[in-house]
Amino acid sequence: MSKHRAFKGTERAIAKHLGGTRRGHLGGVDVTTDWLAVECKHRQTLPTWLTAAMQQAQRHAAMSQLPIVVLHEHGGKHADNLVVMRLGDFREWFGDVGMSVDTASTETSADKQMAATLNMDLEGELGQDQEHCAGYE
Repeated sequence: MSKHRAFKGTERAIAKHLGGTRRGHLGGVDVTTDWLAVECKHRQTLPTWLTAAMQQAQRHAAMSQLPIVVLHEHGGKHADNLVVMRLGDFREWFGDVGMSVDTASTETSADKQMAATLNMDLEGELGQDQEHCAGYE
């Protein structure tokens, strides 16, 4: 596949994954959704230090944490730092991003896991309370 066709394919794939529209051929950003302006960069290989940093973040992230890499340029403002994450993690945490923020499902798998844990905790507490109250009858 030619270099030209490869980046077009990447833009199409990213648009599909994000539920967006490929617009790179029109100039401006490559992919848009209601709330995202996506610039795609296709490279033969990514820098080893960057992929190693992402692997380190993944290794050390708990189930309830989103692994990210923050890139800071010496002397730069921290507000201008770049945040890098895996696309799969982005989709898992932010749900169907192709929809507008108002209508997108805000319940991610982490939300569902937390809700299940809270429900189990509440059911356990309710059972203990019922047992405790039964002693007063």
